[in-house]
Amino acid sequence: MGNLKRRPYLGLLLPLFFLCQVLAILHELRRWEYDVIHVHWIIPQTISLWIARWFTKAPPFVVTAHGGDAALSRLPVLGQLAQICFRGSEASTVVAEHLRSHALQSAIVAPMGVDIDRFSEVSGEGDPRLVFIGRLARKKGVDILLQALPSLPEDLDLHVIGDGEERKALEKMGTRANFAGAVNHDEIIKFLRRTDIICLPFRDVGPLDSDGTPTVLLEMAAAGLAMVASDIEAIDQTFSDDAVTKFKADDVNDLIEKLWSLISNPDRVESQISAAQKEVKRFYWATVAETYADLLLKTSNGR
Repeated sequence: MGNLKRRPYLGLLLPLFFLCQVLAILHELRRWEYDVIHVHWIIPQTISLWIARWFTKAPPFVVTAHGGDAALSRLPVLGQLAQICFRGSEASTVVAEHLRSHALQSAIVAPMGVDIDRFSEVSGEGDPRLVFIGRLARKKGVDILLQALPSLPEDLDLHVIGDGEERKALEKMGTRANFAGAVNHDEIIKFLRRTDIICLPFRDVGPLDSDGTPTVLLEMAAAGLAMVASDIEAIDQTFSDDAVTKFKADDVNDLIEKLWSLISNPDRVESQISAAQKEVKRFYWATVAETYADLLLKTSNGR
Protein backbone atom coordinates (compact mmCIF):
# COMPACT_ATOMS: atom_id res chain seq x y z
CA MET A 1 0.00 0.00 0.00
CA GLY A 2 2.87 2.34 0.79
CA ASN A 3 4.47 1.77 -2.60
CA LEU A 4 1.17 2.40 -4.39
CA LYS A 5 0.60 5.66 -2.51
CA ARG A 6 4.06 6.93 -3.46
CA ARG A 7 4.01 5.54 -7.01
CA PRO A 8 0.40 5.21 -8.23
CA TYR A 9 1.60 4.07 -11.66
CA LEU A 10 2.60 0.76 -10.06
CA GLY A 11 -1.11 -0.01 -10.04
CA LEU A 12 -0.68 -0.91 -13.71
CA LEU A 13 1.18 -4.02 -12.53
CA LEU A 14 -1.72 -5.30 -10.43
CA PRO A 15 -3.57 -7.13 -13.25
CA LEU A 16 -0.34 -8.95 -14.11
CA PHE A 17 0.18 -9.76 -10.43
CA PHE A 18 -3.32 -11.29 -10.21
CA LEU A 19 -2.79 -13.25 -13.44
CA CYS A 20 0.54 -14.69 -12.29
CA GLN A 21 -0.90 -15.59 -8.90
CA VAL A 22 -3.85 -17.40 -10.51
CA LEU A 23 -1.48 -19.30 -12.81
CA ALA A 24 0.74 -20.26 -9.87
CA ILE A 25 -2.27 -21.58 -7.93
CA LEU A 26 -3.47 -23.56 -10.96
CA HIS A 27 -0.01 -25.06 -11.32
CA GLU A 28 -0.01 -26.21 -7.70
CA LEU A 29 -3.56 -27.60 -7.80
CA ARG A 30 -2.77 -29.66 -10.90
CA ARG A 31 0.58 -30.82 -9.60
CA TRP A 32 -0.53 -32.07 -6.18
CA GLU A 33 -3.69 -33.31 -4.51
CA TYR A 34 -4.47 -31.18 -1.46
CA ASP A 35 -6.93 -31.88 1.34
CA VAL A 36 -7.41 -28.25 2.35
CA ILE A 37 -5.98 -24.85 1.44
CA HIS A 38 -5.24 -22.12 3.98
CA VAL A 39 -5.50 -18.74 2.26
CA HIS A 40 -3.90 -15.70 3.92
CA TRP A 41 -5.46 -12.28 3.12
CA ILE A 42 -8.90 -11.82 1.55
CA ILE A 43 -7.43 -9.48 -1.07
CA PRO A 44 -5.77 -10.56 -3.28
CA GLN A 45 -5.13 -14.24 -2.45
CA THR A 46 -8.75 -15.32 -1.85
CA ILE A 47 -9.87 -13.66 -5.10
CA SER A 48 -7.04 -15.39 -6.99
CA LEU A 49 -8.01 -18.78 -5.58
CA TRP A 50 -11.67 -18.13 -6.39
CA ILE A 51 -10.75 -17.45 -10.05
CA ALA A 52 -8.48 -20.51 -10.19
CA ARG A 53 -11.35 -22.70 -8.98
CA TRP A 54 -13.24 -21.86 -12.17
CA PHE A 55 -10.69 -23.83 -14.18
CA THR A 56 -9.84 -26.82 -12.00
CA LYS A 57 -11.09 -28.85 -9.09
CA ALA A 58 -9.95 -27.51 -5.72
CA PRO A 59 -10.32 -28.69 -2.12
CA PRO A 60 -12.16 -26.69 0.58
CA PHE A 61 -10.32 -23.68 1.93
CA VAL A 62 -9.93 -21.57 5.06
CA VAL A 63 -9.36 -17.80 4.86
CA THR A 64 -7.40 -15.71 7.36
CA ALA A 65 -7.74 -11.91 7.33
CA HIS A 66 -4.73 -10.07 8.76
CA GLY A 67 -5.61 -6.38 8.79
CA GLY A 68 -6.43 -3.92 6.06
CA ASP A 69 -7.85 -6.66 3.85
CA ALA A 70 -10.77 -7.01 6.28
CA ALA A 71 -11.65 -3.35 5.72
CA LEU A 72 -11.10 -3.59 1.95
CA SER A 73 -13.83 -6.19 1.86
CA ARG A 74 -16.35 -3.38 2.60
CA LEU A 75 -15.47 -1.26 -0.45
CA PRO A 76 -17.76 -1.06 -3.51
CA VAL A 77 -17.11 -3.52 -6.37
CA LEU A 78 -13.80 -4.91 -5.08
CA GLY A 79 -15.32 -5.38 -1.64
CA GLN A 80 -18.41 -7.10 -3.07
CA LEU A 81 -16.20 -9.46 -5.03
CA ALA A 82 -14.11 -10.14 -1.94
CA GLN A 83 -17.24 -10.93 0.10
CA ILE A 84 -18.38 -13.44 -2.54
CA CYS A 85 -14.99 -15.15 -2.41
CA PHE A 86 -14.89 -14.99 1.38
CA ARG A 87 -18.30 -16.65 1.68
CA GLY A 88 -17.06 -19.49 -0.52
CA SER A 89 -14.68 -20.59 2.22
CA GLU A 90 -15.47 -23.42 4.61
CA ALA A 91 -14.22 -21.38 7.55
CA SER A 92 -12.67 -17.99 8.22
CA THR A 93 -10.45 -16.44 10.85
CA VAL A 94 -9.25 -12.97 11.79
CA VAL A 95 -6.02 -12.43 13.70
CA ALA A 96 -7.53 -9.90 16.12
CA GLU A 97 -10.94 -9.17 17.62
CA HIS A 98 -11.17 -5.63 16.22
CA LEU A 99 -11.02 -6.99 12.64
CA ARG A 100 -14.16 -9.00 13.18
CA SER A 101 -16.43 -6.02 12.59
CA HIS A 102 -14.91 -5.57 9.15
CA ALA A 103 -14.99 -9.22 8.09
CA LEU A 104 -17.78 -11.77 8.39
CA GLN A 105 -19.23 -11.97 11.87
CA SER A 106 -18.81 -15.75 11.85
CA ALA A 107 -15.01 -15.44 11.65
CA ILE A 108 -13.02 -17.13 14.42
CA VAL A 109 -10.46 -14.99 16.25
CA ALA A 110 -7.19 -16.91 15.83
CA PRO A 111 -4.02 -14.78 16.11
CA MET A 112 -0.66 -15.49 14.56
CA GLY A 113 1.94 -16.73 17.02
CA VAL A 114 5.47 -16.18 18.28
CA ASP A 115 8.35 -18.63 18.50
CA ILE A 116 9.28 -18.48 22.18
CA ASP A 117 12.46 -20.51 21.64
CA ARG A 118 13.92 -17.73 19.49
CA PHE A 119 13.03 -14.95 21.91
CA SER A 120 14.01 -16.13 25.37
CA GLU A 121 15.37 -13.59 27.87
CA VAL A 122 17.68 -11.51 25.68
CA SER A 123 17.94 -8.20 27.53
CA GLY A 124 20.33 -6.89 30.14
CA GLU A 125 23.75 -6.34 28.56
CA GLY A 126 25.56 -3.07 27.84
CA ASP A 127 24.39 0.52 28.13
CA PRO A 128 20.68 1.43 28.20
CA ARG A 129 19.09 1.49 24.80
CA LEU A 130 15.73 2.52 23.38
CA VAL A 131 14.82 0.61 20.22
CA PHE A 132 12.20 0.70 17.47
CA ILE A 133 11.80 -2.32 15.19
CA GLY A 134 9.57 -2.25 12.13
CA ARG A 135 8.91 -0.91 8.67
CA LEU A 136 9.59 2.81 8.34
CA ALA A 137 6.12 3.85 7.23
CA ARG A 138 3.92 6.69 8.44
CA LYS A 139 1.58 4.38 10.36
CA LYS A 140 4.50 3.13 12.47
CA GLY A 141 4.88 6.61 14.03
CA VAL A 142 8.69 6.75 14.18
CA ASP A 143 8.52 10.53 13.66
CA ILE A 144 6.68 10.81 16.99
CA LEU A 145 9.49 8.96 18.74
CA LEU A 146 12.13 11.16 17.10
CA GLN A 147 10.28 14.28 18.28
CA ALA A 148 10.33 12.92 21.82
CA LEU A 149 14.03 12.04 21.81
CA PRO A 150 15.47 15.51 22.71
CA SER A 151 13.45 15.44 25.95
CA LEU A 152 14.91 12.10 27.06
CA PRO A 153 18.23 11.49 28.87
CA GLU A 154 21.22 12.22 26.63
CA ASP A 155 22.84 8.89 27.49
CA LEU A 156 19.79 6.95 26.29
CA ASP A 157 20.62 5.85 22.76
CA LEU A 158 17.81 5.37 20.25
CA HIS A 159 18.28 2.73 17.56
CA VAL A 160 15.83 2.43 14.68
CA ILE A 161 15.88 -1.01 13.06
CA GLY A 162 14.10 -1.37 9.74
CA ASP A 163 13.72 0.25 6.35
CA GLY A 164 10.90 1.73 4.32
CA GLU A 165 9.53 4.63 2.33
CA GLU A 166 9.83 7.11 5.22
CA ARG A 167 13.50 6.51 6.05
CA LYS A 168 15.00 9.49 4.21
CA ALA A 169 12.47 11.89 5.70
CA LEU A 170 13.06 10.51 9.20
CA GLU A 171 16.85 10.78 8.88
CA LYS A 172 16.45 14.43 7.85
CA MET A 173 14.78 15.21 11.19
CA GLY A 174 18.32 15.58 12.53
CA THR A 175 18.05 13.74 15.83
CA ARG A 176 20.74 11.64 17.50
CA ALA A 177 18.98 8.43 16.52
CA ASN A 178 20.99 5.64 14.91
CA PHE A 179 19.37 4.11 11.82
CA ALA A 180 20.48 0.49 11.46
CA GLY A 181 18.45 -0.27 8.33
CA ALA A 182 17.15 -3.74 7.55
CA VAL A 183 18.69 -6.32 9.88
CA ASN A 184 18.39 -10.11 9.62
CA HIS A 185 16.80 -12.12 12.39
CA ASP A 186 20.01 -13.41 14.00
CA GLU A 187 21.46 -9.89 14.16
CA ILE A 188 18.25 -8.59 15.75
CA ILE A 189 18.57 -11.20 18.51
CA LYS A 190 22.15 -10.05 19.21
CA PHE A 191 20.99 -6.43 19.20
CA LEU A 192 18.20 -7.10 21.66
CA ARG A 193 20.71 -8.34 24.23
CA ARG A 194 21.77 -4.70 24.57
CA THR A 195 18.25 -3.31 24.68
CA ASP A 196 16.16 -2.13 27.64
CA ILE A 197 13.02 -0.56 26.20
CA ILE A 198 11.12 -1.20 22.96
CA CYS A 199 9.00 1.71 21.72
CA LEU A 200 6.25 1.12 19.16
CA PRO A 201 4.54 4.48 18.57
CA PHE A 202 2.00 3.24 16.01
CA ARG A 203 -0.65 5.69 14.83
CA ASP A 204 -4.18 4.94 13.67
CA VAL A 205 -4.25 5.56 9.90
CA GLY A 206 -7.70 4.11 9.29
CA PRO A 207 -8.98 0.59 8.68
CA LEU A 208 -7.66 0.23 5.12
CA ASP A 209 -4.07 0.10 6.35
CA SER A 210 -4.60 -1.29 9.82
CA ASP A 211 -2.58 -3.96 11.61
CA GLY A 212 -4.04 -7.07 13.16
CA THR A 213 -1.84 -8.35 15.97
CA PRO A 214 1.54 -6.53 16.00
CA THR A 215 3.94 -9.50 15.82
CA VAL A 216 6.91 -7.45 16.96
CA LEU A 217 5.04 -6.68 20.19
CA LEU A 218 4.57 -10.39 20.86
CA GLU A 219 8.22 -11.14 20.15
CA MET A 220 9.46 -8.40 22.43
CA ALA A 221 7.18 -9.57 25.24
CA ALA A 222 8.54 -13.09 24.86
CA ALA A 223 12.08 -11.66 24.89
CA GLY A 224 11.50 -10.07 28.28
CA LEU A 225 11.77 -6.43 27.25
CA ALA A 226 9.88 -3.44 28.63
CA MET A 227 7.50 -1.98 26.06
CA VAL A 228 6.02 1.45 25.41
CA ALA A 229 3.34 1.57 22.72
CA SER A 230 0.48 3.73 21.54
CA ASP A 231 -3.06 2.94 22.66
CA ILE A 232 -4.42 1.93 19.26
CA GLU A 233 -7.04 -0.81 19.14
CA ALA A 234 -4.68 -3.54 17.90
CA ILE A 235 -2.42 -3.07 20.93
CA ASP A 236 -5.20 -2.58 23.49
CA GLN A 237 -6.70 -5.93 22.46
CA THR A 238 -3.35 -7.71 22.63
CA PHE A 239 -1.95 -6.64 26.03
CA SER A 240 -3.32 -5.12 29.21
CA ASP A 241 -2.08 -1.86 30.72
CA ASP A 242 -0.09 -3.94 33.22
CA ALA A 243 1.97 -5.53 30.43
CA VAL A 244 2.61 -2.49 28.20
CA THR A 245 3.05 1.18 29.07
CA LYS A 246 0.61 2.88 26.71
CA PHE A 247 0.51 6.48 25.56
CA LYS A 248 -2.04 8.45 23.56
CA ALA A 249 -1.37 7.86 19.86
CA ASP A 250 0.22 10.88 18.12
CA ASP A 251 0.79 12.63 21.48
CA VAL A 252 4.51 13.42 21.80
CA ASN A 253 4.23 14.89 25.30
CA ASP A 254 2.40 11.83 26.61
CA LEU A 255 5.06 9.58 25.04
CA ILE A 256 7.81 11.56 26.79
CA GLU A 257 6.00 11.27 30.11
CA LYS A 258 5.47 7.50 29.75
CA LEU A 259 9.08 6.86 28.72
CA TRP A 260 10.34 8.80 31.73
CA SER A 261 8.03 6.79 33.97
CA LEU A 262 9.81 3.60 32.89
CA ILE A 263 13.33 5.01 32.84
CA SER A 264 13.02 6.30 36.39
CA ASN A 265 11.22 3.31 37.89
CA PRO A 266 13.10 -0.05 37.65
CA ASP A 267 10.52 -1.82 39.82
CA ARG A 268 7.76 -0.91 37.39
CA VAL A 269 9.88 -2.24 34.52
CA GLU A 270 10.27 -5.62 36.21
CA SER A 271 6.56 -5.81 37.04
CA GLN A 272 5.59 -4.95 33.46
CA ILE A 273 7.95 -7.52 31.95
CA SER A 274 6.55 -10.20 34.23
CA ALA A 275 2.96 -9.36 33.26
CA ALA A 276 3.78 -9.30 29.54
CA GLN A 277 5.48 -12.69 29.65
CA LYS A 278 2.41 -14.20 31.29
CA GLU A 279 0.00 -12.65 28.79
CA VAL A 280 2.03 -13.56 25.71
CA LYS A 281 1.75 -17.29 26.47
CA ARG A 282 -1.58 -17.47 24.66
CA PHE A 283 0.29 -16.46 21.48
CA TYR A 284 2.96 -19.19 21.66
CA TRP A 285 3.10 -21.29 18.53
CA ALA A 286 2.30 -24.46 20.47
CA THR A 287 -1.04 -22.91 21.49
CA VAL A 288 -1.83 -21.17 18.20
CA ALA A 289 -0.94 -24.25 16.14
CA GLU A 290 -3.54 -26.34 17.96
CA THR A 291 -6.29 -23.90 16.99
CA TYR A 292 -5.34 -23.90 13.32
CA ALA A 293 -4.71 -27.67 13.22
CA ASP A 294 -8.20 -28.37 14.56
CA LEU A 295 -9.75 -25.95 12.07
CA LEU A 296 -7.87 -27.37 9.07
CA LEU A 297 -8.66 -30.98 10.04
CA LYS A 298 -12.37 -30.18 10.37
CA THR A 299 -12.34 -28.35 7.04
CA SER A 300 -10.64 -31.23 5.23
CA ASN A 301 -13.41 -33.60 6.44
CA GLY A 302 -10.85 -36.30 7.15
CA ARG A 303 -9.63 -36.49 3.54
